[in-house]
Amino acid sequence: MALEIEFTHRAEHNLEVILAYLEVKWSAKVKTDFLAKLSEQLFLISEMPFLYPASSVKKDIRRCVVNKHTAVYYRIEAERILVITIQDTRMNPENLQL
Repeated sequence: MALEIEFTHRAEHNLEVILAYLEVKWSAKVKTDFLAKLSEQLFLISEMPFLYPASSVKKDIRRCVVNKHTAVYYRIEAERILVITIQDTRMNPENLQL
């Protein structure tokens, strides 16, 4: 049974920032392609929550690399998957807020 996926406010905000950046600096097609890849990864997380490895920062949080510039951090809970944040992988890891 697939688990429901919910986003924190921070994850929603980060996604909005990423999408705005892609559309302004690249194109609507790049934005659409990114959303398709993100949706594909979220589907996999929903179906197989333990597919991706635990974060080196916190063991109860898992890290899914969407593309070489973006990673999704999530926690598996009893009835849902909570997406904590979506981060640029080029960011200093010490600034990652989990």
